[in-house]
Amino acid sequence: MRKRSEKSKENVDTVDSGIEEEPTLTVKLPKTADQFQGTGNFHLDFIELCKIMGVKEIPLIKQPRSASAKRGHWSPQRCVWIERDPEDNNSIKELIISGWKVDDLIHRVLSRTLPALSDLQCLQMSRIGLTDHAFTIIKNTVLLCMNLRLTDISLRNCRIGEEGARLIGSALSTKNSADKSLVSLNLTFNKIGDAGAMYLAQGLRFNRSLLCLSLSYNHIGDTGATHLAEVLGQFVLTHDEIVERRKLLMRVDRSSMAQSSLETPKKDEKPAPSLSGKKEESKIAKKESKVPRGPVGKLGEKDKNVNISEQETTEAFVETVNPLLEPGIVHTGGKVIHPGNRSLISLNLSGNELTEQSLKVFLLSLEVQGEDGLLRLSLNAKESVSRRLWNTTQDTGNDLC
Repeated sequence: MRKRSEKSKENVDTVDSGIEEEPTLTVKLPKTADQFQGTGNFHLDFIELCKIMGVKEIPLIKQPRSASAKRGHWSPQRCVWIERDPEDNNSIKELIISGWKVDDLIHRVLSRTLPALSDLQCLQMSRIGLTDHAFTIIKNTVLLCMNLRLTDISLRNCRIGEEGARLIGSALSTKNSADKSLVSLNLTFNKIGDAGAMYLAQGLRFNRSLLCLSLSYNHIGDTGATHLAEVLGQFVLTHDEIVERRKLLMRVDRSSMAQSSLETPKKDEKPAPSLSGKKEESKIAKKESKVPRGPVGKLGEKDKNVNISEQETTEAFVETVNPLLEPGIVHTGGKVIHPGNRSLISLNLSGNELTEQSLKVFLLSLEVQGEDGLLRLSLNAKESVSRRLWNTTQDTGNDLC
């Protein structure tokens, strides 16, 4: 009896104290990466997803304490460097991975966690041993991140070759679409070559957001440099690009016709004027001319909203003009000539295999651009050509290194 009473007393005490026994399984953890749903906290999501995907050695997540530590980014262990927003400790502005081989599992983890960082502005990867398959994963991840606020990407010394350059070029722009957020792209110390430079030049044809591009030490010769120089000057549109331009012109004509039809007032039949009608019209005109002191009526609100919406759509259309519809396009000799990319202001081609042949093409492009377009050009040039380029850049206000 005493034992039973003691047990019942213990049960009563636990109930009175409000303590509940912990169940054996409180939360159902996701078994696969497809079932994983991020919380928005990169530190927690990265570690949890690494455990789910079976990463044996989970990289550390560190934050540099000083500016010198930020420049070094070296650690004896595998780590991911992050820089938080000083005003919001939960938001990450910069993410850096450098000095260790990133395998496919880590790339998949990053592809699941990086797109959730809505405030990420800079992504830097250096000496991580990218393969073609891993680069495809990173490319798709970067595309998802560029839909947010990602403006600066650095892929230095990542063994990027022709295939990687092709993927980057298609991400920059095609005849149907173009990236609108990336501002700076650093591809120094890779193996892009002439073929890769041609793909990047193709991506620069209709990209108007990229301002700085670094391609130094990439085994680029005169062939690849010539394609890059031609994009900066006038170039001929291809057949597919001309077809796409005609489609866009037809859409613009249809939208302008629809807008003009909405703006033209409908003419209603009016009865014959009479003396009483004139008096009533004068009274109505006086009432409409008076500005109400109180809140605006329903009719006035609708008219105001319509005007604002029309103005916003017009401004949005002006800001997002397709490069195929730029005003500088001309028709000469049965060809459609595009004025070229005038948005890129800095191009670094130093450390490549350039001769006087490609430098002359750059000289022509700079002369066509004039005061607009490229402001800084870094390359290896012979003394005679360097003097000519220097004189041209001095006249146009550009900087030649």
